Amino acid sequence: MGKIRELYRDRYFSLVGDQEGVHYIRSHDSVLVVPVTSDGEVILVREPSPAFGTLAYVLPGGTLGSTESITDAAQRELQAGTGFKADSIVMLGELRPCVKYLQVRTFLYLARHLHPSAPPGEDEASALVKRLPLAQFEVLITQAALHDSNTIAALYLARSYLSPFSPSS
Repeated sequence: MGKIRELYRDRYFSLVGDQEGVHYIRSHDSVLVVPVTSDGEVILVREPSPAFGTLAYVLPGGTLGSTESITDAAQRELQAGTGFKADSIVMLGELRPCVKYLQVRTFLYLARHLHPSAPPGEDEASALVKRLPLAQFEVLITQAALHDSNTIAALYLARSYLSPFSPSS
């Protein structure tokens, strides 16, 4: 690979490449949170998918702020997306979706011991919320209602992490 240079930039991403035609996209790192209630339900949000012109089930998440910790970003996104905060938040891992063509990391968190907490300046979370038992999220996949690969990977990791525990642990 030759010397990398930025070919295009906006506030969301940049396109970089070299003289040999190797190109990839750089974007902001992000967090994705798996909120699990005391009775073992996962909270999904239904948000617009501009790329596909539809609504999509996803986990609460978003980009990292420049001055906040990853854990603080996870709490912020959990609160903004669901109206909850977590007393227990554990990092499950890191994803690098589309590793050949996209330079971005998504940090996955499990949030438990949830309590209501309206986001600052908002009465309630703006997204539509769906709760279902964590053990049954695959039903949404087989019904072609859940397509987001980061969400699916995070749900599998959370279920694996929690498998030795009871739902209220």
